[in-house]
Amino acid sequence: MVALGVAVTPSSGIARDKPPSETWPTLRTGVWETECTRSLPNGKIQAWKESVSQCQDASELLRGYWGLGIVEEAGCRYVATQLLADKFKIISKCMVRHAGVATSEATVTAKSADDFEMQIKVVEGKKTYGGSQVGHRRSACPANLDSK
Repeated sequence: MVALGVAVTPSSGIARDKPPSETWPTLRTGVWETECTRSLPNGKIQAWKESVSQCQDASELLRGYWGLGIVEEAGCRYVATQLLADKFKIISKCMVRHAGVATSEATVTAKSADDFEMQIKVVEGKKTYGGSQVGHRRSACPANLDSK
């Protein structure tokens, strides 16, 4: 399903500047296995699993747009805040075609540098979505990806 790939991969146009006050969970780079769910406004639940290589910045696993629309060229902006030693809040605002700004709030629990859980709530216009993602690091990056 095409829309599913959008949910866990960053959109084009993402702002990568991190203000000094931001704190992201410390996750190791590598090959990750993720299990995701999305609860649609009509009650339907979508679920999927995938293997993701994050060989530069593992915090990219926690960025992305969870709605069903099309992210505009302006992309998304993220702010990450540490709540407790293992808990973080990530707020994102994404420009979505025909919906304007979609806002999501995610609570991430970093169980270790190799495991995390995330609960997401997205408000997009008059629609509200829920979602979750569980990630487990499975291996180091292949040698040819480390240098990219």
